[in-house]
Amino acid sequence: MKERMKIALVDRCTVSTGDMDFSAIEALGDVSFYDLLTPEQLVAAARDADVLLVNKAEVTRGLIAECRRLKYVGTFSTGYNNIDLAALSERGIVCCNVPGYSTGAVCQHTFALLLMFLGKTDKYAASVAAGAWKLSKSFCYMPWAMSEVQGKPVGADEAGRVFAQHGARRPCRRERACRGAERRTHRRRLPRHPRPRTDERG
Repeated sequence: MKERMKIALVDRCTVSTGDMDFSAIEALGDVSFYDLLTPEQLVAAARDADVLLVNKAEVTRGLIAECRRLKYVGTFSTGYNNIDLAALSERGIVCCNVPGYSTGAVCQHTFALLLMFLGKTDKYAASVAAGAWKLSKSFCYMPWAMSEVQGKPVGADEAGRVFAQHGARRPCRRERACRGAERRTHRRRLPRHPRPRTDERG
């Protein structure tokens, strides 16, 4: 019977509050789950692993040297500045990140911040919770001016997957409140150099 892979999954508390389903990973081998670990604890957890999955943990040259069975390192994030790629390459160990990490969540958070900024909902929530509305002389409690998205330009610098998911390219029915907003996007592009012309006449 073929030996199952040993998988060390670290930083679980940074990617799940108990709501994540890890069954797809568990189907690949024997998974040991860990939350935040000290460097010494990380070495002990990863030493006999074939696969190491991290989010914030530092995968250093020293750690890699201790993990003689290691064949794959994966990160739950887009960035991998916490991983020594050169040390992995020297050992022929594969490393993968998640390019499309949290696109939907970033989209949602962007709109939440936009609407909070326009409606001053953070200030109103704190003020009402402190009892200021009850002390108001009028039911119309408006210490801060509020604004609307409709009729205003909405722009994004470095627009990519996130802004595309916002509906900048194809508005959806849920955007009716923002129908009057003008969308503007900007992305960096490499300059286009004209192709050299060939004089066929010699």
